[in-house]
Amino acid sequence: MKKAKFTMLKQIIFILKTDQSFYIKTIISDIKYLAGKFKENEVKVSYLLSEDNWGFNPSYIKEAGQLPDTLYLADDAETLEKMLAAGYYVIAHQHDQNHRADLQKALYAMSEIRDLDFDSFLKAYQRLAGLPWHILDTKRLTLRETTIEDVDEFYRIYSDPLITLYIPNLLNINEERIYAAEYIKTIYTFYGYGIWTVTLRETGEVIGRAGISWREGFSIPELGFVIAQNHQRKGYAEEILRAILELALRELELNVIQALVRHENIASMNLLKKLGFVSNGKTYLEEEEYFIFTINLA
Repeated sequence: MKKAKFTMLKQIIFILKTDQSFYIKTIISDIKYLAGKFKENEVKVSYLLSEDNWGFNPSYIKEAGQLPDTLYLADDAETLEKMLAAGYYVIAHQHDQNHRADLQKALYAMSEIRDLDFDSFLKAYQRLAGLPWHILDTKRLTLRETTIEDVDEFYRIYSDPLITLYIPNLLNINEERIYAAEYIKTIYTFYGYGIWTVTLRETGEVIGRAGISWREGFSIPELGFVIAQNHQRKGYAEEILRAILELALRELELNVIQALVRHENIASMNLLKKLGFVSNGKTYLEEEEYFIFTINLA
């Protein structure tokens, strides 16, 4: 199976409102600092001065078009809105001289740019370009955000009756694609985490799903996972779940996690106990009995 390839960020361009004040010189200095800082990432950082009535030149938008490997930052509301309307990957650039500008239409806003690391720009670019965030690597596995293309692989995994047994109410593949698109657009953007795709580091093959989500009606975040039947009994589930629990505490600052397991899923219960989860009662979802397991990470 071929390893998935995704377009990478190669260029960051700041669109600055023309101004001869001292402050614009400070911003340009910060941009030049980033240019040197991001050389090791093989990313070019530059700037353009907007001169068309204090807004981005409409003819430039029409002629240039969005470059697939470029992220733009605009510090003017008119410029930002024109670029968004034209389909550019653009976010807001906030600084002391534009605090009154209405930049709320941008998905992200950045300030104090000199202090930002490359990952901040990369993740903003990936979100706008519809590319998955890399979450983490273990010795044998990679965890990344799900893509629409992954749905076909999930159905391959779900085709095994031993997997389907524990996944109620599976939608048809077209409905799953629609659901996945909405999930990527809303859940990943709002929370910054969710249920992710598990792949083999060496080949990129999709072998399952795992992550943390919020189930309606519960006040504790939930750990969920599934590993393809032909990749079970290799320690993959334990390997990726330990890494997720560490990330949940260290980066997401989640202290308590729960997992809901169907009463007949003995293998998953044993794995949860091995990870440190303890049984904490039962619940019923759509008339099916589930055991509740919880772990205190703090």
